[in-house]
Order: sequence, then structure tokens, then C-alpha cells
Amino acid sequence: MISVIRQNFWKQFCQYGYEKEFQKKGKCAYRIYYDIVQGFELFKQPRSPLVTVRWSIYPLCQPDANFYTDFYQKYDINDIIGKSIFDVYYNKLDPHSAIECADKVSRQVEEVLLPYFDSIKGSAMAYDAYVKMDFSKGGEDYPCMEKIYFALKSEMYEKAYQYVSRIIENNEQAVKNNAQYFSEEQMEQMRKKFEKKDKELQDLAEYIQYEERSTIQRQLKRNEEDAYRFLRKK
Repeated sequence: MISVIRQNFWKQFCQYGYEKEFQKKGKCAYRIYYDIVQGFELFKQPRSPLVTVRWSIYPLCQPDANFYTDFYQKYDINDIIGKSIFDVYYNKLDPHSAIECADKVSRQVEEVLLPYFDSIKGSAMAYDAYVKMDFSKGGEDYPCMEKIYFALKSEMYEKAYQYVSRIIENNEQAVKNNAQYFSEEQMEQMRKKFEKKDKELQDLAEYIQYEERSTIQRQLKRNEEDAYRFLRKK
């Protein structure tokens, strides 16, 4: 059923002319918009008739961004307004249900997601959107790699440095918290995994702290050029 829903959805998506803006690949569609990458995909809850739209926004300058693996599921379309009103359910016993479901999802993308995407014009606005999204979901200004590169691109170097430091601290705390639940062999594997990641983060922190700002921006520009070639070749 979900394959039929996707097929009908993409058919409508193309009929509306959005394929001129977005590049479709597999289950997702994405576009380069200013200096960011915006993408979405239809998502079916496991063992459930629920179908929703998941989406992500990434910095074009992030060298390990998830757009390299076609992953656009960071947020749900309901997160945009903070209410679960866009859930769509299909009835596998009704042959018309797939078309009706695709129609509803198409309207959600056209009326909610795409205007939201259009409103986020670049890294600075994407950074603000990420922070706002965290707080609207009842959380805090949670550190993540996307925020680091949004901040760097927007020349908010101190903020980027703070995020890197907090991720390192969180990794160290995670190892301590899990010590009582895993065997020594498992903990050793976990420590090695985090040590490798922390070394990369520490190098990035030093790079942000001591490198000339012009050098950082030149590197970000090279990252963007690599990403642009990767995304355009598909």
C-alpha cells in the first residue's frame, strides 16, 4: 500500500511542477536552496497505517551531512506547527484509500512544508529554525553537527565552539552512564567509538578556536563545492 501511496504522491508532485525545484531520488526529494539543503520523504510508521512527511535541512558546507546518505527524517511535518494534526491513515481494505492518502499528503506538502522551506533562506535562518524547533518540542538548545556548521557559515564562531564542547561532554557522560549496563568488552568498543569521534570534534574545536576566520570560510566554501557536485550528479 505505501508504495502505491508514494507513486500517487510523486505523480501529483510532478504535475504541480515541483520537480523543477526538487530533485527526486528513491523515497526522498531535495533541493539546494541558498547555502542549505532541504529535503523530505514520505514515512510510514512500522506496523501502522499512519503515513506522515519527514523532513530535514542541512548546511551545504557540512562534510558529513546526512544528505550524503539520502536521510531526510530529522523532523516530522507536525513539528512545524507543534501539533499532531497532519497525520494521515490509510485503509488497506479500501482500494481508493491510497489515492485519498496521497491527496492529503500532497496538500500538506504544498500548503505547509514548502512555504516553510521557502521561508528559510540560508544558514542563519536555518540555525534559528533548529533552535526554535528544539524549544518548541519542550527541549533545550541541543547541540548537533548541523547547528555547528550553520553557526560557522553564519560566522557565529563562539556558538559553534560551544556546541562542539557540549557534544564532547555529552559523549563522555554517555560512556559513564552506560558502564553499569554493558560488559567490559562492550564498554571498550563504546569507548573506542567515542574516542575516535571525540578526537575529530577536538580537532574541529581547535580549528574553530585558533584558525583564521578567512581560512575557515574558504574551507566551508570547498565543502559546499564538493556537496554541490555530489547532489547535482544524481
